Order: sequence, then structure tokens, then C-alpha cells
Amino acid sequence: MIRVELDAGGVAGIRFVVSPLKAAQEVAFKFGRYPYLLPQAWRHRAAAALAEPGLPLLNALVAQAATGYFPDFVNPVPVCFEEDVDDQLHRVATTPADRIGYEAAIIFEGHPWCLNGNVSRAPVMARAAQSGESRLAQSLAEELKVFWTRALAAQWPRIREQIHADIALRGAQTARDGLATMVTGLAPSLRWRGGGLDLAVTADGGETRADGLLLTPALFRGTVTFAIDPPDAVHPRLPMITYPIADTAPAKAHTRPPRLGATRAQLLQELTAPASTTELAKRLNLSPGTVSYHLQALHRDGMIQRARQAQRVLYQRII
Repeated sequence: MIRVELDAGGVAGIRFVVSPLKAAQEVAFKFGRYPYLLPQAWRHRAAAALAEPGLPLLNALVAQAATGYFPDFVNPVPVCFEEDVDDQLHRVATTPADRIGYEAAIIFEGHPWCLNGNVSRAPVMARAAQSGESRLAQSLAEELKVFWTRALAAQWPRIREQIHADIALRGAQTARDGLATMVTGLAPSLRWRGGGLDLAVTADGGETRADGLLLTPALFRGTVTFAIDPPDAVHPRLPMITYPIADTAPAKAHTRPPRLGATRAQLLQELTAPASTTELAKRLNLSPGTVSYHLQALHRDGMIQRARQAQRVLYQRII
């Protein structure tokens, strides 16, 4: 188990973030470690992107992901709610040399919190490390840009909307049920206890203190991933937890209450992902008034949740 202790200031520093490079890192990491968690289309995108010429370092890191570690500096800590991918790539390229050296040591010697030997033996990584920390960072930034462009750029507007909607729903839950309930409900392996967060992981584990905590939804359902520095880390980062985005699996017919009519059943099928009244009316060829009436009934019954995003109210199934 890993525990992150937070004082009052640290609790006040808990926030959600939207990170394009975190999304890229997630696709690359899961392709290397949990390929079965990626839909087939995403496996094909990742494979095609990694087959592009000139990505030796990224391919080596993806191969190493099977051991459970992926360098944290390729996913810079967002300084605001949402950052542009080019700004993030610049920050990767200009990562402090001593932080690169610290993470390079983990790549070649293993992470202190990892049970199995997450050690890279790829000659390309050794040669890159010998060329110097700054060059290693710049090379990885260049390769990440290619991977982003090839695998994620075209999909990002849709992904971004889903991430925003998920965060809005979590915010609404926090307002309704409190921070501890919201955080604990993000995944079975997360538990808010006392003044901190417990993360159940298959690692030796440890404890650290932090001035805040970053939360971001994963693109795909599956395990929680995390970037948490041990207490002696160089240039320590705020911990980042990537939790499974809200379940979008279609509801089974037998799970619906018997009194659920055809229209509401259709709405539930459509609400596997967040949608507005107007969008639902167009999909089902119904009037907005009719859709609104049934949405209100489903909301009263606790079967859907809603959250405002800019000028729209989005609904999503929670059963």
C-alpha cells in the first residue's frame, strides 16, 4: 500500500486536471502493460504510431512498461486545470537535468516501491542516457510529439469532452456527498482515511507527504495508475492519480426496474456517455420537452446523474 498524507493545505490543494500528455502516456503504458484494456481500435492506433520511424526511446519505454514503470517526467505536472500539448512537450524537453538523472536511475536500477525488477536493459536507453540528461529529455519530447500526432491528436476533441464531463460529475458528487466519499468512490483501490489517501497496489509501498493531489480520469476502464514520488525524490512532484473514467458499458436489460418504459430504457441506453437533452432528442427523434420529462423522472429515481458544463447540462447513467 502507498499512503499520501495531506495536511489542511494539502487537502485544499486537491484538484482535477486535464493533461494531453497524460492521455498519451496512458495509451503507451497500457499498450505495453495492459493491452487487453485498450479497445481494438486504440491498440491499432498505438501500434501504428509506435511503428513510425525514429521512435527508439519511446518503444523501449513501452517495452519496459510491462514491468510497471513509465517515467513520470514525460507527463509534466499541469500548472493549471488544462494545458496545451505543445506547452507540455516544451516542459518535457526542459525538465531539470537532475530530475532526469533521478528518473534515469529508476529506469536502470528499479523503483524503490516496486516489487518486481522494473529495470531497463535496452541498449538504446543506455546510449541515450550516456548522451546526457538534456539530450535524453529533448529526444523523448520529439518522439512524444510524433506519437501524439499519430495516435491521439485527431481523437483528442472527443476525449477531452468525455474527460470534462467526468470531472463535472465528480465535482457534483463532491458537492453532494463530500470529498472523502467522492475520492473513495473513484476506484476500489482508493480509500480516504484520516488525513490522507490510501492506494492499494501490488508494490512494497511506502508513505509520503504532499502539498496537494492531482486527479484525472483515464481514457479507458481498468486499473488505477499513479505517479507518486518517494520522500527523497529530486524535484518532488505533486502526486497524480489516474482513475477509471465512469463505466460506459451498456446496461443489461434484467438490471432495469420492471416499471421502466420503452422511452426511458432507450434514454438509459444512450446515456452510457454524457449527453444533453438536445442531443438525446435528436438521436431518438423526440421533442426536447418529452426527453426532459423522462430525464427528470430518471434523475428522481437515482438512475442518472447530471452536471453543468459551460452552457449545457449533461446527463449520464449511474446504474
